This record gives sequence, structure tokens and C-alpha cells, in this order.
Amino acid sequence: MSFKKKTVDIFEAINLAMQPSDENFSILLSYFFVWFKPIWLKNAMKEWTNPREVLQNYVSGTYSILTKKILQLWWEPWLNDFLSDANKVYNYLAKDTELKKMLDTVEGKKYLNYAVKEIYEWAYEIASS
Repeated sequence: MSFKKKTVDIFEAINLAMQPSDENFSILLSYFFVWFKPIWLKNAMKEWTNPREVLQNYVSGTYSILTKKILQLWWEPWLNDFLSDANKVYNYLAKDTELKKMLDTVEGKKYLNYAVKEIYEWAYEIASS
């Protein structure tokens, strides 16, 4: 039964991802930043983890084909606009109070700017290929 539920969730996510709209954008972001949690951020800031490497490992094989298609569909106007502005990414992530506390530090701001730049470049390379 739980396998069926997971399968349905995956297909629902893919279906929404293939229908770019303002309404679906927040849902897409929740999948895009699923790995960006307080425990991950704490370690990433300490070790200066490159999020590009995390994303490349996260979307490999079959997922890379799907990721490319989704990034291409969503690049204009949504992802390009969102990922080119660290403040928009901050506002999205800061909805989580734990993340907000971490991002509001000097180290957190530096890391967020670095991470957003890396994520933007990674997404742009895939979307434009």
C-alpha cells in the first residue's frame, strides 16, 4: 500500500512539473529544495559544500533526462527569475524558522549567495543544453 502511495506521489509530481504555471511553481520549488534542510545547511556551511555537486548526484540517470525537461519548461519566467535573486531564494527558505535563523547569520548569508550562484549556473547549463 505505501508503495502505491509513493508511486502516485511521483506521478503527481511529474504531472505538475510538466504544467508550468504560477500556481504550480511553489510545488515545484518544494521538490527542488527538498534536500535543503537545517541539518544539511549546518554541515554545508561548515564544509562549504557545493550544492551543484549535491544536485548532480541527486539527479542522475533517468532523472537527469526528466530534470532537463523540467528545467527547460520552467526556466522562463519562473526559475530564471527566482534563482537569479538570492533574496527570493532567502524569502522562500526563510519560511522554515530554523533555516531562517541559520541564514540570518553572516556565514549563512555568504553561503546562501554562494549556493544560489552555483544552483543558478547548474540549472542554466542544463536548461540551455
